[in-house]
Amino acid sequence: MVEAPSASPARHQSGIRLAAGHGVSAENAHEAPAPAQEELPQRRHRRSYSGLHGCRAEVRLPHRVEDLAATLAEARTQGRRVTLAGAGLSFDAQALGADVIVSTARLDHIEVDPERAVVRVGPGARWHDIVRATSTRGFLTPVMVSSGDTTAGGTVGTNGLSRFSPVFGKEGCWVRAVRLLLSDGTEVRASRDEHPELFFAAVGGLGLVGVITEVEYELLAVDTPLRVESWVERRPALEGLAEALVFTPERDVSAQTAYAVLVADGDALRVLLTRSRYVAGVPLKRMLPHRPDSPMRVPIELAIQNLKGAGQRFWRFAYDHYVREDRPYVDDLEGYTFFMDGNVRTRRFARRLRLPFRAAQQTFVLPSAGGDEALLPFLRACHRRVRDSRLSLAMFDVLHLPEDEPFALSSTRGQAGFAVTLTLDGTLRDADMYRVERLLGGLSALALRLGGRVHLTKNVFASSDTVAAMYRDGLRELAELRKRYDPQGVLTSDFARRRLPSLCR
Repeated sequence: MVEAPSASPARHQSGIRLAAGHGVSAENAHEAPAPAQEELPQRRHRRSYSGLHGCRAEVRLPHRVEDLAATLAEARTQGRRVTLAGAGLSFDAQALGADVIVSTARLDHIEVDPERAVVRVGPGARWHDIVRATSTRGFLTPVMVSSGDTTAGGTVGTNGLSRFSPVFGKEGCWVRAVRLLLSDGTEVRASRDEHPELFFAAVGGLGLVGVITEVEYELLAVDTPLRVESWVERRPALEGLAEALVFTPERDVSAQTAYAVLVADGDALRVLLTRSRYVAGVPLKRMLPHRPDSPMRVPIELAIQNLKGAGQRFWRFAYDHYVREDRPYVDDLEGYTFFMDGNVRTRRFARRLRLPFRAAQQTFVLPSAGGDEALLPFLRACHRRVRDSRLSLAMFDVLHLPEDEPFALSSTRGQAGFAVTLTLDGTLRDADMYRVERLLGGLSALALRLGGRVHLTKNVFASSDTVAAMYRDGLRELAELRKRYDPQGVLTSDFARRRLPSLCR
């Protein structure tokens, strides 16, 4: 067994301690009010953010790590299964389970240590609060996912990526250490030097090795007010895209990154290529997608969700009329980083009106060694198969990811790759799902033949055999660790049972 390090009260005394708001899921917040005292467990209905998955489970929201340990002890003695949840914004069933769901939303402390340039956060700390706590002190966590309502436990458990990942890597590159509560109640500190096997399994491990109770992130010092400057370039064809997207990874806060949105124009694909960098003190010239509070976001998002083809019509309009190439756009840090907050807000509005709001979003990571010769045929295959399936895309984008550290379930472990994301629009009624599964499942099989992987953070429409072939080494390592540290299989999820069955035996 791993020896637990001694608990030291001093770790909550250095730096600045900021109490964040309880980060209960935007999707399920109405189900989990914060009571004055711990309520009795209740069975509640939970849904994935995509609206494609659901479950009914006993939901618990512990206030302290000791409460969390007690839940795990009870599960061990009673033979129950526990699934971990953060903000409930997972597209697939990563945070869903049929027995006990433990939300870490109330374990949300944030401690900034300016002298060491680190921030220590609880798993329930929301990224909005983390950014505000660090940026006001002149620091930045370079890689953050696209919604401020997400929690640190949720994103580190999926090794999140962002539009700055081409130069800064995935979130795990900036994690110094995690505190991990194992299913037997032992709490350990895991890092690249302490229990590295647990560190590389827990970061991106989908909550299947242990419960992350604290994350320590490395910070970069920045000037304030920090903003993001972006230059947009129209490209009428795909040729040369691979070279434009690849950057040398570095840790310079002024480094430039790039990503591309693909615009369908009949049989052809055009490109909006955006190059961005962090800047300070530059006057704002904001882009509409980076204004999540704009009154235009709700009607546009609802149109994309409910009118077939509206997504690509919006991007064709942006390409032909909206985008300017003669000057940069300058967005505030949160508006650029958390651009999906407008989608979260629209989803809440739609649910109040009982409007359908379902989505399918899947990311494929193709090896980048072959440049255009490897990337462009896959992009064209995606476009052709979407049209043949009579489905349509709300968004079609691509960015480059550098080779990752040996995190067990990293989509770029051992190889750099292009992350190609397809977001399907329309209401996606039950009658559409056969075509969705056939389309994305077929592209998953194609990605495997090309040496690529399906990114496990979003929806995963791929057979368990396909996923096993993509992640063979990492799954073997995780299975060995689970035998050692969770032999009863207490920690699980609907996603793991369906897509990673070798971990649930």
